[in-house]
Amino acid sequence: MKIDPNKLYGVPKETPENNMDEYHTQNQDELLAVCKNMMNKVSDLTTDSNVAKSVMNSHEICSYLSITPTHLYKMCRLNTIPHHKINGVKTLIFLKEEIDDWLKSNGLRSGKL
Repeated sequence: MKIDPNKLYGVPKETPENNMDEYHTQNQDELLAVCKNMMNKVSDLTTDSNVAKSVMNSHEICSYLSITPTHLYKMCRLNTIPHHKINGVKTLIFLKEEIDDWLKSNGLRSGKL
């Protein structure tokens, strides 16, 4: 079975050979515009301050609470801070809503745990 390269790239049969460069340039320009649009949308999502991250890892929660990792792990070990462990993985995750509720009710107390 012979494969027609024009069908492979979506080139219409009526496109004359002398217009191939123009056809490909137009498609490249359209593709570039679509890619730029997608990149802008991704950038907006990652930098939008209105979008709150609902699940945080240990590093993010330490930054959020302004505490050291050692302090965080001690609070987790003593179950004084709401946290979750993923089955089979040592990774801790923290739900922002739970942390915010915990801060409102208990909060970080100065002094020893």
